[in-house]
Amino acid sequence: MTSATGKYGWHKSSRSNGSCTCVETKFNDGTVLVRDSKYSLDPSNDPKLQPILSVTEAQWMQFVGAIHNGITTTIDMALQATPTADGGMLLTTRDSDVVLTYNKAEVDAFVAGVRLHEFDLAVAV
Repeated sequence: MTSATGKYGWHKSSRSNGSCTCVETKFNDGTVLVRDSKYSLDPSNDPKLQPILSVTEAQWMQFVGAIHNGITTTIDMALQATPTADGGMLLTTRDSDVVLTYNKAEVDAFVAGVRLHEFDLAVAV
């Protein structure tokens, strides 16, 4: 995976083509963190307050498996994806008020990365 920064760094799909707007993940001691890189583009946003979703590695792999298999709505899982009318996606968890919003290009890049196994746990270790 060319875009990974290692087990403890944030990474995105190689299919993001250098875009600063994408799904970013970080694998950290049994937990997977997910954020939206667009947040950091606004200089008025405090990096310490960036919305981040957190799931277990098992929950992440269930989600990635569903995405890999073409499932676009995962509202019955811990990590919940809901498609938007414009081809984007809303991402949240059952126990969080945080909702991350991704546009179609971001979703397409993420799905392509999933299909290339760039978001598998074994790749990040």
